[in-house]
Amino acid sequence: MLYGIRTMDGVFTYPFFKWLPFEEGIREYQLKPVYPIHQSTLEYKGFVQLEIPKDAVVFYPFVDYLYETWGMENIRLREQDHTILLFIRAGERPLTTKGFFAADILPFLIKGDIYNEEGHLIFRSSYRKTSLELPIDLLESITELAEQEGISMSKWVEQKFSSLLK
Repeated sequence: MLYGIRTMDGVFTYPFFKWLPFEEGIREYQLKPVYPIHQSTLEYKGFVQLEIPKDAVVFYPFVDYLYETWGMENIRLREQDHTILLFIRAGERPLTTKGFFAADILPFLIKGDIYNEEGHLIFRSSYRKTSLELPIDLLESITELAEQEGISMSKWVEQKFSSLLK
């Protein structure tokens, strides 16, 4: 749980920069959520990937925006030693003023594209869905090889194509 102070003008500030388990924040500090963190799940169109240092000024306002506007259903966070890896479902949502600009998060973009158009923050995946027509026996062989490597068939095909193109 991230906590801060919502000022009279609605701006949420982060003077504490401390993560707490949700239950501890409620029980020990009597903190209350100021907005719901649930939104409808966006249609699957891939993910945009960012890696943001934990001490980046933009990190807390951006995560606050993501939870409030995109909802926890559309984001995945993976904590690392000094950074947070974010996977955000591709789509678009209104960009409300939350203490950051779209340009502030661009340096942390790893995969995908981010745009700010007409008051909307747009995330586009670097992946595109493709279909191939293959003979059944070849498809079964590829599926079997992917299972042996413990990866999806799509990932297996991506790796093989990538190695051929190098």
